[in-house]
This record gives sequence, C-alpha cells and structure tokens, in this order.
Amino acid sequence: ALGLHVTGVLLALVGVESRRPALLAIGKPLATATLLLVLGVPPWPSSFFAQALAVGLGFALVGDVVLLFEGTLPFLLGLGLFLVAHVLFLAGAWSVG
Repeated sequence: ALGLHVTGVLLALVGVESRRPALLAIGKPLATATLLLVLGVPPWPSSFFAQALAVGLGFALVGDVVLLFEGTLPFLLGLGLFLVAHVLFLAGAWSVG
C-alpha cells in the first residue's frame, strides 16, 4: 500500500513538473486513495478516529478528482469537499484527546 502511495505521489509530481495533465490525473487520486489502504481500510475501522479519517479521505479523494477540472464550479466544489474532509480530520483528532 505504501509503495502504491509513493507511486501516486511521484506520478502527480512528475505530471505537474512536466506539464502532463494525464499523469497528474492518475497520480493525485491514486495517492489519496492509497492512503485508505495505508490506514488499513478495508476492513471498515471500528474506532471513531479511524472512521473519521477514512470518510475524510473519501471526501478528499472526490475533491482531488473535482479539482482536475477547470472553472469556478469545480473549484468551489473541491473547496467544499476539502472543507468537509478537514472538519472530519479535526473531529477524529479531537476524539482521541
């Protein structure tokens, strides 16, 4: 899982630096999706902390995909999705103390 994550990050970085949007479109969602595997999902986590992180990563993944499109609407949707993701990350962190 960690190897796939690193691969996604590297694809996204090469895509940005070489101005190859196809590599970015593959790498960025791959990097986010594989964080779920690093977290250990599946199976579905039992603690609120892990559930909040998993659902937050799901929102971040959709936000990554939406932000691949240009325009005001995709930007605003992506912004909203990342806001929800970060609220979930904070809720998870607060749940442990």
